[in-house]
Amino acid sequence: MPFVPFDAFWLCLACLLVSSAGCLRRLRRHHPQVWDALGQPGFLPFGNWSGSRSLTAFYWSGQPARLPDPTLHRWVLAQRTGQLCLAMVLVALVQLRFVG
Repeated sequence: MPFVPFDAFWLCLACLLVSSAGCLRRLRRHHPQVWDALGQPGFLPFGNWSGSRSLTAFYWSGQPARLPDPTLHRWVLAQRTGQLCLAMVLVALVQLRFVG
């Protein structure tokens, strides 16, 4: 059975969930002041969309690299990579649906 973009979608989503859990756990345990400043975002954004937006902005802002925590920085890099991969897979799925 060939590997199709829809399989890649689920793979990216699973990677995003794992890296998101790692980032949040690391922030909550080792950087509570940053976690509080971000609005104490949760794993799922139910009712807390501002915390989710601020967390995404934090991932892409470069602030994690300035914290003295290489483990958090690796989790954030995994999160950003997963977000980029998911975006590319979604573009491929749209192209397959409407172009090919």
